[in-house]
Amino acid sequence: MGDSVSLSCFANKVFDKVFDPIVAYLVINPITALYLWKQNVTKLTVKLGELAIRKRDLQHRVYEAQQRGEEILEKVKQWMSEADKHISGKGKDEIDELKAKAERRYCFRWCPNPKALHDLSEKAKEYAAVVDQLIKEDFEGVSYFLFQKEESIVSGDDFVVFESRKKILDEIMRAVQSPTVDMIGVRGMLGMGKTTLVKEVKRKAEQEKLFDVVVMAKVTRNPDLTKIVEEIARGLGMFQLPKELSPRQVADRINEQLRKKNALVILDDIWEKIDLEEDLGIPSRSKQKRPVAEQRNKESSSREGQKVCKVLLTSREQKALSEKMGVKNENIFHVNKLEDDEARELFKLRVEDDIESSHRSEVTEIVKRCCGLPLAIEKMAIALRGKEDRYWNSLLQELKASKDGEYAVVRSAIEFSFKRLESEELQHTFLLCCLMGHNASIEDLMEYGTGLKLFPQFNKIEDFRVAALYLVNMLRDSSLLLNGPTNMQFDMQDAVQDAGMSIASRDGSVLASKDEDAAAVWPDEEAISEKLKWIYLSNADISQLLHELELVDNSEGGCHQKVQFPQLTFFHLSNKYPSSETAVPADFFKGMKNLRVLSLTKMHFPSMPQSVSLLRNLQTLRLNQSKLGALEGMGEIIGKLSNLQVLNLAGCDITKLPKEIACLTRLKLLDMSDCTNLKVI
Repeated sequence: MGDSVSLSCFANKVFDKVFDPIVAYLVINPITALYLWKQNVTKLTVKLGELAIRKRDLQHRVYEAQQRGEEILEKVKQWMSEADKHISGKGKDEIDELKAKAERRYCFRWCPNPKALHDLSEKAKEYAAVVDQLIKEDFEGVSYFLFQKEESIVSGDDFVVFESRKKILDEIMRAVQSPTVDMIGVRGMLGMGKTTLVKEVKRKAEQEKLFDVVVMAKVTRNPDLTKIVEEIARGLGMFQLPKELSPRQVADRINEQLRKKNALVILDDIWEKIDLEEDLGIPSRSKQKRPVAEQRNKESSSREGQKVCKVLLTSREQKALSEKMGVKNENIFHVNKLEDDEARELFKLRVEDDIESSHRSEVTEIVKRCCGLPLAIEKMAIALRGKEDRYWNSLLQELKASKDGEYAVVRSAIEFSFKRLESEELQHTFLLCCLMGHNASIEDLMEYGTGLKLFPQFNKIEDFRVAALYLVNMLRDSSLLLNGPTNMQFDMQDAVQDAGMSIASRDGSVLASKDEDAAAVWPDEEAISEKLKWIYLSNADISQLLHELELVDNSEGGCHQKVQFPQLTFFHLSNKYPSSETAVPADFFKGMKNLRVLSLTKMHFPSMPQSVSLLRNLQTLRLNQSKLGALEGMGEIIGKLSNLQVLNLAGCDITKLPKEIACLTRLKLLDMSDCTNLKVI
């Protein structure tokens, strides 16, 4: 009996020693390892999702900083790049790889290998910790100003309160605050200071908090509604509008925002009728449904809290304000010439020198010939600042030789400033800025300048950007450029742009359209075409241009003889109707073999013109905001552009980056921002 019990105890001990580890290995450990493995992989997946949200939130701050013209901190750029790697590729690949390895490491094809799962689980845990560290990294700020923003000598902040200007400013401010006035007009001839005046109205309205928001936008003779609504939207703080929205859809969103606020909208340089509500989204009181009591007494209703949107317009023509825009005559204010003593005082203020003893007689003559026009006075005074006697004599001779009339003297003043620019490089930059027009981007200028070798002493894209900023600041100091809406934009007065375009086109080497149809300015004579070096056609009806010039592609793919530009180095073409498909002939660029910059904006190509591949000297190619997604052979064409340094595909609808881009060994900048359909890089 005792032997039997002893044997039984021995057998139980042997069973425990032998089978417990087997049970633990085959049942308990695998279940525990499998649980921990799945827990850590799930945690990693959740952390990657949190990182994507953190990155999106930071991207909003980055975008807003860029809209203000600020430079993004390098550590923020590195964080965004690192986050992108984990979110878009590395994170998903890591999870897939861990799962695949886990499936391969099973015993007998059904039992998980505890040791292998433990190792993979730890790897997932470590990766989740790396992602968590990224999520926890905090940024008090994301940006900085590369250059301190300096106000131009002609700006709202530099408004000089002469008696004649103070009177009209006070009248406009009273109208702006009147509950019975919805639309106000400011009229004056070119160079009279209308824009400077309404900028001062904007500054005072903001300073005195008369409205929830004050927005200002440039219109021009040939208005680009897309640009105008974008400028108004930015003024309302709408920086993240989807790129696919049409101008009409953006206008609807503007309308929705303005109906919630007391707002003043300033539209500068009106020429033709614009439907404020339909085209720009600016609500009209006459179209709003209001209670009967409100219709009887606007003032009473305003006090009761109704949101009001007022509009302030400027124009050179009374008719544009009264007949075309419907501003009542009693609400149109006229900006006149400066009085003689005011004109002299403005000249002294701007020249910043003691001129009473050294140049008294010259000042009298110059001011007299400026006809009381603030723009002409300022340009001449700034051009003569710190200059020797011979410059004063030279200006007087040029003024005496110029034609009579206000516009002629304004142009003479601007040309004198242009001639006194320090270098040919600065002169070319100014002319290029004039082609680009109002509120243009310094980043665009940098891309153009890179291709045109405006910065020959530099090799890196960061240096090109700094050089472009430096040149723009030099032109601001010369009073030829103004500050734009952000620190990375510039603006200019209409008179300056007109004079610059006239200077650029004088020798027949530049062709540009500002207000005219592109077809109207296209050269008819072959001799003219052979002299052209720059072509800049903005907001053009490209289908009409091709049709009128008999350049519509035919069955042979032939192109009209007019497209022969052997000296052309710069060609910009932006499409007025981006939704319309444009078939550019296959050999359109065949006669432009010296082209260094090709900018095709808002295009809708059924196929990329094959002749682009012949442009072996091309340095900058911009296809931004174009529809290129379905293009066959685009990569093969671009891949042949071996000298390309800048490729801008921003805002395009491409779904994958052509593999041939790897052939572009000299590429310094590839811009794929806002390519929302991009899936494969």
